[in-house]
Amino acid sequence: MARPRFNESLDILGPASPDEKATMAAAGLDPNMELSVCAMGPLDKGDEILAMRVWVWQVANGQVRASAGTAGVHLGGHPLAPSEVFPLMGTDTSNMWMIQTQLEPHSPQFVNGRPALATGMALVRRAAGVELEHWSQAVMIEPHEDEHIHPPSPTT
Repeated sequence: MARPRFNESLDILGPASPDEKATMAAAGLDPNMELSVCAMGPLDKGDEILAMRVWVWQVANGQVRASAGTAGVHLGGHPLAPSEVFPLMGTDTSNMWMIQTQLEPHSPQFVNGRPALATGMALVRRAAGVELEHWSQAVMIEPHEDEHIHPPSPTT
């Protein structure tokens, strides 16, 4: 995986629709937990992410905010994107991963315009075998101009 491992700027997902909340409940997730930061980052050609989890923390206005997400679990907020379907292989045209997060219990929502710390852990298959990668990086939480619109996943 390339460095930096997270995009320098991450945005906050919009609220889940009633259908998305039903999907969360069916997946064993708490549909009452708010969607939070959408973690994204680069993927090197030839790397295959087999499993991945991310955590994001922020201290703002005297409060700690925390969220977490798991690869392959689409929570809602926008249509499923190809970069959310795991395992994910880095190619010339597939060079980004995305994991949606939910707020942890009792956590307020993240604050735009403030820094946060993002941490990831991934099982990555390379030519030499499967490796565990762990990293942390400072990121900025800020809205994206595209209002978090991602291309739809292929229908095949």
